[in-house]
Amino acid sequence: MRFVRWLFAIAGLLLIGAGCATSDAPSAQPAGAEAPDRTTLDCLDEARRMTPGFGGRPPQMSIDQDRYQRCLSERRQTGPAPAR
Repeated sequence: MRFVRWLFAIAGLLLIGAGCATSDAPSAQPAGAEAPDRTTLDCLDEARRMTPGFGGRPPQMSIDQDRYQRCLSERRQTGPAPAR
């Protein structure tokens, strides 16, 4: 019975939180501008490498730092390398 009360409490809080959120918030950038964060994410995605896991280990993701920096420079941006 206690579980059902918690379930309803959590569902109620989620509904209240969803009612407060709006999707038509004003944007800080013009419609055609590309956000720097998006460029960074695109470059990180381009530089990502997955290596298979061996011996029951999960696959490992790594970032090729050279490829990441090259991508940023091609897009005429410079930024710090992502944390390892």
